[in-house]
Amino acid sequence: MAHVFISYHKNSSRNYARKLADHLIANGFDVWIDDRINLGSHWEREIFKAIEICGAFIIIMTLDAYDSEWVQREYHYADRLKKRQFPVLLDGENFPFYSNVQYIDVRGEKIPPESFLGQLEASGVARKPTFGQDIANPPVSTRTITPPIGGSPVRPLKRMLPFAGAGIVTLMVVISLIALSANNGGQLGVIQTETQAAFLLITPQPTTAPSTTPPPEASPVPASSTVNPALNAASPTLAAESRMLNTLLPTALNAQVAITNIVGANDISAEGIVLQNMGAIIDLTGWTLTDGEDNVYTFDSLRLFSSGQITLYTLPGLNTPTTIFWGLTHALWQTGDIVTLYDAEGNVQSSVRVP
Repeated sequence: MAHVFISYHKNSSRNYARKLADHLIANGFDVWIDDRINLGSHWEREIFKAIEICGAFIIIMTLDAYDSEWVQREYHYADRLKKRQFPVLLDGENFPFYSNVQYIDVRGEKIPPESFLGQLEASGVARKPTFGQDIANPPVSTRTITPPIGGSPVRPLKRMLPFAGAGIVTLMVVISLIALSANNGGQLGVIQTETQAAFLLITPQPTTAPSTTPPPEASPVPASSTVNPALNAASPTLAAESRMLNTLLPTALNAQVAITNIVGANDISAEGIVLQNMGAIIDLTGWTLTDGEDNVYTFDSLRLFSSGQITLYTLPGLNTPTTIFWGLTHALWQTGDIVTLYDAEGNVQSSVRVP
């Protein structure tokens, strides 16, 4: 299926290029943009291949783009292939190359009008009734997502078979240990670690006289909690353990929204969190996303469609259907930080560590 290719200068129009791409995706267009291309890819080959099969070529014109050798190579190659080109002016003046082409004025980082979308569609680019895709950089999940109750499975049934087999084996081991414990007069103890549950057979210990020393008082929970207050109220033990061990919190059984990507960590101009809805349409009003250090973003009047995704950028900006902005002036995410998404009831929907 033909897509829209976006050509731009990385330093002068990176943020706007991402905003424009998200706007087009929200309106049903597949978009190819290289702002998050895998550094291990043969990027030059990938760029020219994407131009070859695109249905429309958008160039974001800026003063720096005019002097960029790579931008020039891209639009000359598109012209040689007779691709329909759509110049948009972000700053500076119209390129002489496009002197006979009507450009769209987006100075001030304006979003192109609805008529622009119609022109793209008329050029032969397919427009889906739902969201399009960022086909150069599809989001990659950083953790396993639990399928929502009553919703569609996250992965095909074939991929679930190994997990089902592992569950059966675990159940058989537990039953065997219970039987062994009963025969030996022991008790079955369970130790829960961060990544697995270990079952231990505990033999009876000699009975001793009860101690008369009162147990020590529990340490108070510090005010700078790294978890949602609603979760503290629901499960103070779990919240306290997470703070002490700096571990990821377990997700709710009916979790359906996942943090699927963290882009531009520690770079305020590009830093963002990508969320994707793995189930039916859902209202995110009152949901929160936090770094555990008093930085909390609260979602306001937002609905996410099935399979839809939205990117929350750290810096200030103008919200679009698929892009929202935190409004901070400094980057938040460092390698090793834990990012946690809570629903309005304080249940953990997703928790990931910044790579």
